[in-house]
Amino acid sequence: MNNRPPETGDIPAEETPPQQSSAAPSADAADTADAADTADAAVEVPRRRRLSRVLVGAGLSVAAAVASIAVAIPMGASGESGKPAAAGSPAPSGTGAGTAGAAAPGGQASASPGGEVPAESEPMGPAPATGSGRDPLTPDEIDTALRLAVDPALRQSARTVTGAAGPEPLTVDLSDPLPAETDPDKAPRRADVYFYNYADNTLAKRVVNLTAGVLERSSQAPNMQPAPSRAETAEALKLLVASPSGGPLKAQYKAATGTDLAGPEQLDANGSSYIADIGDTATAQCGAHRCLILFVKVRGGVYLDTTRTVVDLSARAVFPPA
Repeated sequence: MNNRPPETGDIPAEETPPQQSSAAPSADAADTADAADTADAAVEVPRRRRLSRVLVGAGLSVAAAVASIAVAIPMGASGESGKPAAAGSPAPSGTGAGTAGAAAPGGQASASPGGEVPAESEPMGPAPATGSGRDPLTPDEIDTALRLAVDPALRQSARTVTGAAGPEPLTVDLSDPLPAETDPDKAPRRADVYFYNYADNTLAKRVVNLTAGVLERSSQAPNMQPAPSRAETAEALKLLVASPSGGPLKAQYKAATGTDLAGPEQLDANGSSYIADIGDTATAQCGAHRCLILFVKVRGGVYLDTTRTVVDLSARAVFPPA
């Protein structure tokens, strides 16, 4: 079994212009604009890359890794479980379970150079509703992009990882200006919104013009498996713990803690998308299906060896090591 997440690349996909609508944008529906230049029809998403090149989640503890069972931890698999994202929120770029910085001896805050304790900083105030130029997307802009990207047709036809109506949100990124927009600071602010649709196992990309408040372009493609969201990782962990194939995990947990593993809330996990290689007969659908491998640790403790177990979220099946 080859535990390789996808590489980065542009995959051509049929781009579908949104339909015209006379209704005003709302939480349930939004205007859509005419299709823009079809040269932007490529879905820019990650493809396979070797696990050794995936970035480790920011919170992975070095001390915990040293004390853990020796497993192949990906350098930065994304999709932290234990803190599922709220419905409709984008996936994180890859955070892990971890601890905050340690206090200085004696419980005092670390002093700044010169021996002075830094003064408490002034409150920064609320984030601006909209950014400008190439500023990162604001929380309000992300919410707007997600709302405009999901029209009634997509909401009705798509399914999330749990089977609920609507697509599974993955990421929301600031779009690059169009080639004709030579001054990036004056170009409309756009967002690239990525969803996974479990109804047909396709990755969808929708480009939202935040300045105009409209959906400009959409495209979708099969066989694309970017990094998972927190919600997907949490669901995969839930399936693993409930599956008969989770027996070895439960045995490891009891050996490490002396107590039984009753549910996924006792664990932390990061996930990485998995694409089957030639010869992986049991998981041959992984690539067309949405499959994950998990990197699991006892909450606040050691890592457990789950890296050879594959969770097929599309089929809701768990495949033990071959």
